[in-house]
Amino acid sequence: MNEKNKIQILIIDLGSQYTQIIRRSLRYLGFYSIILPPEKSLEWIKVNKPKGIILSGGSSSVYDIDAPKIPKEIVNLNIPILGICYGMQWLAYINDKDTIEVKKEGKSYGPVQINFSFKNKSKLFEKLKENINAWSSHGDSVKKAPKDFIIIATSQDGKVIEAIECEEKKLWAVQFHPEVEETQDENIILNN
Repeated sequence: MNEKNKIQILIIDLGSQYTQIIRRSLRYLGFYSIILPPEKSLEWIKVNKPKGIILSGGSSSVYDIDAPKIPKEIVNLNIPILGICYGMQWLAYINDKDTIEVKKEGKSYGPVQINFSFKNKSKLFEKLKENINAWSSHGDSVKKAPKDFIIIATSQDGKVIEAIECEEKKLWAVQFHPEVEETQDENIILNN
């Protein structure tokens, strides 16, 4: 593989129905990526040194016994990480186990309006409007920002934390799905 086609982004597949869409969106933006399961990711990262990591969504709860086991070491490798849906919940959980709210009944599935409360301060949301319509598909959610993270977006009514970041550690996470066409300006977030 020549330098131009070198894999730049690792997508860790956590069981999302949208993982292939993430890869296609990245390819559209000019980024080459590879999709791997969590158990193969750390070794691959050490050898290949990607420019970024995306943690896909998934249907598990971080509290499930059989939930995907992402190597915690990845957050200390100084590689930018974007957690999507379950990926956001996992990033919050490993930093503070008391941050996840388990939904007892039903899941959030459908459109949601996102309010970027720290839009002008977050690299993740550069070039976006103050509010966008996005696609939501999750059961659990983050109920408070873990230590060292700040809330950078909420649902329009303020009830759901939709994005968090720890810029110092290069960690960003969104509860909604920026990779799907139902999310307004979907490729801007992945490009940032």
